[in-house]
Amino acid sequence: MIRKATKDDINSIVELGIMVWSETRYAEYDLDIDKVWAFVDSMIGYEDGIVLVAENSDGEIIGGIVAELFTQWFGNSRAAQDLAIFIKQEHRGSPTIIKLINKYKETAQELGAKDIMIGISSGLKIDKAETLFKRLGFKQVGSLFSLECA
Repeated sequence: MIRKATKDDINSIVELGIMVWSETRYAEYDLDIDKVWAFVDSMIGYEDGIVLVAENSDGEIIGGIVAELFTQWFGNSRAAQDLAIFIKQEHRGSPTIIKLINKYKETAQELGAKDIMIGISSGLKIDKAETLFKRLGFKQVGSLFSLECA
């Protein structure tokens, strides 16, 4: 089941987010658990925040997405951008990610987004993610590059 996250979900979301973080290129960066907790808390309470969770049949959170709506810098059109997507490793490749992304698209449209963006910067299975995003109706409109500094 996919649903909007509540404050009661924060600990589970943070725990799962950190588990996924540890597998990504970001694991080389510092981790501030209090900051992650405060971020999730603020996004749940934020009128332009989208925080969705996926639960298994036992009610365990197995995935989620955090996104934000914003007004474009050049006008008044609203857009949505994902900030984090996380799925427990044993559920990757299952329909969970498709359900989460579809709910993200639906929620963003309900909140007035004219453009819904999704991307990947984790360094994990980039080709598979791009294929999935295209299959779900997204079109590639750019690229993301990283320059690591000392």
